[in-house]
Amino acid sequence: MNRALKTLRPAILAAAILTASCATVQRDRTVESLPVDAFSVLDGWERDLVGLEAAEDPAALDLLRSRLAEAGTRPVLERAWAARLAALSGRAALLARDRAAADRDLRKALSLNPADEVARVLEARLERSPEKRKALVEEALRTAETQARLRAELGRILLAEGRYADALAAFDASLPFLPDPYDRAYGSERRTALALRDAAPPASGPALLTDRPASLQDLAALVQAESSLADFLTGGKAWAPGVLFERLRAGGFYPDPAAPGSSPARRGDAAFLLWRLAANRLNDRSLLRRYTDRYLARPNPASPVPDVPLGAPWFDAVLGCVEREIMELPDGRSFRPLDPVTGLEFYRWLRKASDL
Repeated sequence: MNRALKTLRPAILAAAILTASCATVQRDRTVESLPVDAFSVLDGWERDLVGLEAAEDPAALDLLRSRLAEAGTRPVLERAWAARLAALSGRAALLARDRAAADRDLRKALSLNPADEVARVLEARLERSPEKRKALVEEALRTAETQARLRAELGRILLAEGRYADALAAFDASLPFLPDPYDRAYGSERRTALALRDAAPPASGPALLTDRPASLQDLAALVQAESSLADFLTGGKAWAPGVLFERLRAGGFYPDPAAPGSSPARRGDAAFLLWRLAANRLNDRSLLRRYTDRYLARPNPASPVPDVPLGAPWFDAVLGCVEREIMELPDGRSFRPLDPVTGLEFYRWLRKASDL
């Protein structure tokens, strides 16, 4: 057995006894559950840390930082192991918004192993300049021992630049080769890149184009930034989103005239807004009652969409948007009008409505 590993193992196992997994993993890492490879302890801590990046838990982060610090007090002869530990400690410090500690840990990690990939990702994240951050990642890709983590980070940078196809390629070249927590941490950005891959770079940038729930005011902001459907109000000039929302709401473009702009947008709200904007663009107000009149004229009036009854405020809008293929029935039958809307979803529907 390698002499260095013999020397290393007692220190690692002793640290492992004191360092049960943080709350995000829901299981203990004891001596009995440790693989022979000492780096598996670090791999477990890395999974915990990346999981915390995807779903913040301050208490779990504090616990993980204390356990990383405890492990760092024990003598270790393996430089690569100590470098990775320092890099993880730095990543945890940065997540806790302790940049000074993160910078100290980074310097230690790079002094022990300049090719450590986790350290090079930390180096990029500590850089405030987007241009320099990208240069650091590209340089690290030429020298790091491994590349998957760096390529995922490059995907994030390319997404911020609006290079969606390149960002998607970077994510797909990295995430399949990384543990599941990485997919959760970068998943939203990958979905954004996928949704926008074939689109022209949006004027609004990625701020609203995420898979997080959007507000009613966010919908107005996207309409103005990504289409000309509100030009009849703005004359093509940039209005404050709050002002535009208020004017659209007062004009009957939202189903609830009393809803504040901060209210979560629902699929029914999105259909209502888009259908009225389309009717305004086409100068055809008959669209606003077309389906109500059609179905009321039948012997047994009933809605073809079970969860959007005849008489619902967004009945005509839903049927119109589905018939014109602006929006879809998620399960082929129901519309789910009360489900939340994300900026990405609305952007996709907005592009289709703009083509009517």
